Amino acid sequence: MEQAFRDGRNHRVEEWVTCRDGNEIAVVIETMPVRDADGQIASVVKMLTDVTHIKRLEEQLRQSQQRYRLLFEEIPCYVSIQDLNRRIIDVNRAAREDFGCAPGCMCYEVFKHRTEPCFPARWALLSTTASGMSAKKC
Repeated sequence: MEQAFRDGRNHRVEEWVTCRDGNEIAVVIETMPVRDADGQIASVVKMLTDVTHIKRLEEQLRQSQQRYRLLFEEIPCYVSIQDLNRRIIDVNRAAREDFGCAPGCMCYEVFKHRTEPCFPARWALLSTTASGMSAKKC
């Protein structure tokens, strides 16, 4: 609040505060100066918004991402994620160590040591049906 009085600008911070009942909650604190008719700061509005639920969800997401990453990296298989052009987006540790894979490489260059895509004529086409997505071979 004091800073808003000093510089006349809006401010926003996140903090953990303790309620009267002893519970700690995460809040976003926003302060906004209010000016009088002469343009001088007459008061400052301070608003606290409880964001505890959001902070807890963010922590759950972070933990879930860590578990996924650990599984992805440590599974005893070669795993790569590729885009529609067969460009490698991500690879796990085993694939990096044994094949030298790196994001941005083409899968057929890394795994098959080829300069051309492996199956250009037989690449699966996706068609939408009433029940969802189904793969069809050319």
